[in-house]
Formats: sequence, C-alpha cells, structure tokens
Amino acid sequence: MFHARCCAHILNLCVQDGLDPTEEIVDKVRDVVKYIAASEGCRIKFAEISKSLGLKCKKLILDVSTRWNSTYNMLACAIELKNGFKEYVPSEEDWEKVAGVCSFLKVFSDVTKVVSGTGYSTSNLFLSEIRRVKKIIDKKAIDPNLHIREMARKMELKFEKYWGETNLVMAIGAVMDPRFKMKLPAFCFPNLYPIASDSETNLSYLGNALTDLYLEYCREEKDASKEKNESEISSSDANFMAEHSEIPQGINDYESFIRESGGILEPTKSELEDYLSEKIVAPTSKFDVLAWWKGNSSKFSILSKMAADILSIPISTVASESTFSAGSRVIEPHRSCLKPETVEVLLCGADWVRELYGLKKAKQVNGYPCKNRLKIRNKSEIDLKTEVILRYIFR
Repeated sequence: MFHARCCAHILNLCVQDGLDPTEEIVDKVRDVVKYIAASEGCRIKFAEISKSLGLKCKKLILDVSTRWNSTYNMLACAIELKNGFKEYVPSEEDWEKVAGVCSFLKVFSDVTKVVSGTGYSTSNLFLSEIRRVKKIIDKKAIDPNLHIREMARKMELKFEKYWGETNLVMAIGAVMDPRFKMKLPAFCFPNLYPIASDSETNLSYLGNALTDLYLEYCREEKDASKEKNESEISSSDANFMAEHSEIPQGINDYESFIRESGGILEPTKSELEDYLSEKIVAPTSKFDVLAWWKGNSSKFSILSKMAADILSIPISTVASESTFSAGSRVIEPHRSCLKPETVEVLLCGADWVRELYGLKKAKQVNGYPCKNRLKIRNKSEIDLKTEVILRYIFR
C-alpha cells in the first residue's frame, strides 16, 4: 500500500521508450542544429536570416541523447525558428512531424516539473497528473500520424507496467486535499480504468482503504491517550479518588441506561465522515493544503495527523532541476567519499559561516549568469586570508 515509485523516473522511462520511433525525425533537426552551430559563419548567417524574418533571435539548443527534456527543448526552439531554416532542411512535412512530437513531449515536461516540485506537497497532485498523462497517451494512440501512434503505443506499455493498478497511498493523498476529496478519484478513475466495473471496484477499494487507515490512526490515538492518562495519575491520586469520588446510586443507574441505549457520549459521525460530507474548497492553483490542515487541526484532530503523514510523502525522489540535470552536482566525487557525520558537520558549519559573514551566491557577475561566485555582506570585517578560505570552501 505504501510503496510509491518515483513519478519522475517512470515518466522518464515512458518518454525514452516513446522516442525510439521518432529517431529519424529528431535526427534531421539535430543534424541541422549541429551544422549551424559548427561554425561562426553559419551562426552569423542564421542570425541574420532570423532577424530579417522578424524572428526573436535565440540561441539554438543542441540536445544530449541521454536527456529527453533536452531533445524536447531542442525541438521546441527549432520550431519557433523554423522559418530561419528555409535554406536548410528539414522539409515542411518534417516540420509537421516535429511539431507533433513536440506537443506530445510538452505534456510530459510539464507534468515532470509539477511532480518534482520542492516548495509544496506533491502527493495530492499525483492522481490528477497521471490522469493527464494517460489522457494524452490515449489521444495520441488514435493520431493519424503513424510515428505518433507508435510513440503512444510504447508509452502506454510502460504506463500500464507501473501505473496499471491503483497506488492507494497516492490516491489517499488526493482525498486528503479539501479541494478534491473523493470527487477527484471519481473523476480520474474512468480515464485510468476505462472498463466501468474496474473503475467502480478501484473506487470502492480506495474508500475501504481510507477508512481502515483512519481507524488505525484512531486506535493509535486512543492508546496514546490512555497511556498519557495513566502516567499522569499517581498512586496517591488514585487512592484519593477511590476514597472520595463515590458516585451516587442514581448516577450509576443513569450511566447503565446510557450504555445500554448506545448513547455513551459517542459522536454520531467520525472526523473522516464529517470531512468527506463537507463541501469541497474552491479549486485554486495557489492553495496551500498543509496550511489548511494546520488551521483545521482542532476540528479534525486525528484526521489532520493522518493528512500530515500522507501529504508529506514526495511522489518524486528528485527535484525537477536534478531530473533534467540542469544544475551542477550537489555532492562532488571527492565529497561523496566523506563520512555522513563529517558531511553533517560541514553543512552545519557552512550555515553558521553564512549567517556570520552574510555569504550568498551571486546570481550574476557583470550581467552574466554565474554559479560559483560569492557575495560577502560583511567583507570589511574579515581579512584577505579568511576571504580566500571562505571562497575555497564555498567554491
């Protein structure tokens, strides 16, 4: 139930398989980009042609074969500048094929960025995003172009291999979003499971799993509360209560009556039932689901703990920048040999030094992007030797 595969990794596998039938089409664009980028004269001539046609001058992107997103970026950039390629190849027919491939890959690029986000909860977004992927695959499976249909067929095989069955923990994550609740699974499942009986079965399966998980949290909360109460009551307090808190016989009779009638101060509905029966929160892209649960923790004391645990599960093990390899390595080969304790000490020390000297990365130097330059806020307070050491450590 709680085994969740990395969403970004599966998307990558789907696209890598899907790109195989388009190799010939992509190669044509790649060859043109290579030809233009090979010499200064070709680049200048291409820039002049683009400028004369009123095209926004952009630097052509050459892809890396192991990174599908770079292939998508290369195709997207080339399509924007395709009028500048008139003196070269590909043909107009080839450009139409490229546009089809590019529109297909765009969905995967967008979804990867969403599920790899680090500044917000992602487990509640899993269901809607994989429905988005399944929908585009199904749509392209009946595309008039053979190469697009073949792309979709290969992607579908990989999709069914990993996401052919309901991932319960991720589906529960969607239910824990007050914008969605059970309405999102009811909306997504018919697309994910076209056979009506399968969709209904999975929806029922989700409801039962949700209830079972909630009851487990209730039992844990009850046990924890019982242990707390027992620890707070000392033996002397217990003796005092035994001697002085005799309940009159009339109250005992009333208590027996209440117990027998089934009304022993039990709520008519559970927190889960209350939550699901309330109206959904108006959908908005800037909604903070964790803040909502924090604000409603007094109303849903048990359910909010369950929501915090579920919503804290990332559906991708890497950030989008790492997925697309857009940045430098976080840990270099030398530093990866260090013991975990040493790395922890260095990171802690780095935080202290940054706070003390006001160190931060310089985004630009003389108008150009720069990754490795540092800006020192309190530079006047340190000597040259210290500055050199700091720049070496944080290089």
